[in-house]
Amino acid sequence: MENAGNSSSRDTFPATWLSWTQARQGELLESFLALFANDLDQPSCKELRNLFLARTGVDSDDNLSTPFAQKLIMRLEQLIAERKRLTSEARSYEDAPKISPIGRKSR
Repeated sequence: MENAGNSSSRDTFPATWLSWTQARQGELLESFLALFANDLDQPSCKELRNLFLARTGVDSDDNLSTPFAQKLIMRLEQLIAERKRLTSEARSYEDAPKISPIGRKSR
């Protein structure tokens, strides 16, 4: 799981999935937009294209440079940090002295 948030690891999720979607991004987006052809206006289509197809990094061949990919990586990193925090908190409860209920003897 921790490797998932490491954008330098190109052979693990989400980099492998993003590479696959990157190679097919135009086709996937156009298929998606076709599902809503009667409901989406042109500004909405343009915004979706910008989110999923636009490049924000210097290296235009970088699969993780689209705004969508960057947001996904950022969210995964947040989830990893939260998981670490919760794991640490759980361990501190495990290590805490056990308190017996009032009126009962501790074993």
